[in-house]
Amino acid sequence: VIDGTLSEPLWQSARTLPLQSPMLGAPFPAGGELRVAVCGAWLCLGARLPEPGPVVAISQGRNPAWLSEDQVVWTLRVHTDGDNRVLRLAVNPLGAWSWDSPSAVGRRPRAAARVGPGEWTVEAAIPLEQLARIGFLGCERVRAPRPGAPELRWSWPAWNGRASFELPKAVSGSAPLFRPGSLPSAPAEPRPTPAGLAAQIASLSGRV
Repeated sequence: VIDGTLSEPLWQSARTLPLQSPMLGAPFPAGGELRVAVCGAWLCLGARLPEPGPVVAISQGRNPAWLSEDQVVWTLRVHTDGDNRVLRLAVNPLGAWSWDSPSAVGRRPRAAARVGPGEWTVEAAIPLEQLARIGFLGCERVRAPRPGAPELRWSWPAWNGRASFELPKAVSGSAPLFRPGSLPSAPAEPRPTPAGLAAQIASLSGRV
């Protein structure tokens, strides 16, 4: 069940990857951390992102026309079907998400987010059929500019970097259950769609 809390025990055992800033010194707030795991036939991605103030988020729904807002963006580079592909999954604090992929067939990713005290969290699941077993993975967090504060960015594994991975063979099984909540009709400060992933999660096999 998707609930957006990243509190399930098996999420806690998933591999943790710290987001880092290219700036000298530690920017405020901290960049946060990522989680990576494989659940059956899905690559599962999570993020815990510290935020001491209100989030900046406008877009809602799937494949929106993004504005200047808080986001986390995963980039995967794979070679599949005889072609090199760059796949990007972007999610904002309201649970809006986009999936940039040249493939128009097969199951689509699922993603959503939740805003909590002092942080926002993201969970996403990408079908392994959309990927190749071997490839490269990177991630970037974008914190939109605020009054008196510039745009900030953090990356994993490093600025403009990417890490190689090798996925295990897909195991048949049902897709993660997606149960988004409803947004208020006219919130003073937008609140997110509840989201998440509670399932049998195994730590990612291979190299990340």
